[in-house]
Amino acid sequence: MRRSNKWLPVLLCSLLSGSLLTGCSSDMLAGSRADHTKGYSASVKSVQVIQPQRTSVRVTPSPEAHDPILPEQLADVLLQGNYELVYSQTSPEFKREVSWQAFVDTVQSLNSRVERYVPVTEQHYEDSLRKVWVDSHNSRQISALFAENHADYPDYTILGMQMQQLHIH
Repeated sequence: MRRSNKWLPVLLCSLLSGSLLTGCSSDMLAGSRADHTKGYSASVKSVQVIQPQRTSVRVTPSPEAHDPILPEQLADVLLQGNYELVYSQTSPEFKREVSWQAFVDTVQSLNSRVERYVPVTEQHYEDSLRKVWVDSHNSRQISALFAENHADYPDYTILGMQMQQLHIH
């Protein structure tokens, strides 16, 4: 039985708070932070957004066809600066809530000084896959929800993504 409200957006955090989230079901958010950040707590902290150079990023996302980013590749693709490729793979709901420019600004801001991300958890749901990575200093986290055998989206469509700064307490 298909749940019509499953992919309704739950929360869009302020870009200045250091996180980006959209298109996620309440199932994804309920208790998920505790499952993969034991010993850490995430708190909202203002992030100064510095206008980065945009020499390697196009002003608008490209409609060109390409192979989809596999879930295990997302963190590396973001670190390589291929924001256009990632954004083009997000769902229409994600794009309605997060503009191209807001996406680029947020990802560039949160990826500054990150050398690599390490996968920490993978959860399979009925029609989606959730993956979580933390950076090598355990100070930043990426969480993404991908379509997987979903009735409404092709496999690997990014249904939701959260990027946040973690603070050890």
